[in-house]
Amino acid sequence: MGRKPIIKLGDVFEIPLSDGRKAYGQYVYSDSGGPIMRIFNYFTLPNEKLDLQAIDTKKLLFPPVYAGIMGAVRAKVWKVIGELPFDDYKFEGFLSEIKEIGTNKVKRWFFWDGKTSHDLGCSLPKKYVNFENTAVYPADMIAERIETGFNMFEYPKKHNRFLTKEEIQKKFPKVKLDDSE
Repeated sequence: MGRKPIIKLGDVFEIPLSDGRKAYGQYVYSDSGGPIMRIFNYFTLPNEKLDLQAIDTKKLLFPPVYAGIMGAVRAKVWKVIGELPFDDYKFEGFLSEIKEIGTNKVKRWFFWDGKTSHDLGCSLPKKYVNFENTAVYPADMIAERIETGFNMFEYPKKHNRFLTKEEIQKKFPKVKLDDSE
């Protein structure tokens, strides 16, 4: 028999941040890419009591993203603290790309509409620049993006190439990079 589901659509999660504050996100959708969550522009201080009804579900820190919600909850990195309606969520679509081998340049862009992947060509059309990437964010990268604003996919959408480690460190000094590569 499979594992019992530990989360359900509408669940709200407490996301601990490095400074002791807590951020909050919600599981709003699931498709073949995985669970999608939105991160609210709502924080509590370390000993502050959460008022779930005070969360404005329309005020987000960034557009909804694919996230490793189940792993984060199972590992007790995030905890389910309640649920809120999510009928205001509308699936908008996501981007993906193929990089040229051995370079930081994007070779081809694709748009996922929830059913089909559409080839957008070598340069990303402007109307797609604000869409999120299909990559699944792990818990630590969600927290890092909340704290620093660093979105590893923002630069390629605007400049058709990825930042180097040096460029990331200069632009986002708070971002911790893994030096193992």
